[in-house]
Amino acid sequence: MKKRIVIASTLKPVDDVRAYWKFSQSITKTNKYEVNIIGNGTKKEPKIPHVHFRPHHLLKGQWLKRWLLPLALWFKILRIRPKILIISTHELIFCALACKAFLGCKIIYDVQEN
Repeated sequence: MKKRIVIASTLKPVDDVRAYWKFSQSITKTNKYEVNIIGNGTKKEPKIPHVHFRPHHLLKGQWLKRWLLPLALWFKILRIRPKILIISTHELIFCALACKAFLGCKIIYDVQEN
C-alpha cells in the first residue's frame, strides 16, 4: 500500500503550479506515494494516476466560510489519514498540529509559498 501525502491550502486552487506541477508530479514519479491535493475548486481538474483532488469552494466575500474552512479541512484530512501533511497557508497551522496529535503524521510547512 502506498503512503498518503496531503498538500493543503485554503486559497490556492487544486491545480496550483507549486502544489500540483512541482510537488505532486515529482512525488508520484517515485511510485511510493498517493498524493491528495486539497485546495480551492477549479473548472477542470487534470486526471493523473495517484493524484487525487479534494476541492472546496471558497468565493470572495465568504468570510464566515473562510473562518470555518480549517475545521472542514481537518475533517477531510482525518478521512484521508496521511503520513505526511504539507500545508502552504498559515491558516492551517493549528489544523496541522491537531492532525499530528491525532494521526501522528509529519508536518511540512511550505514557507516559499507565502
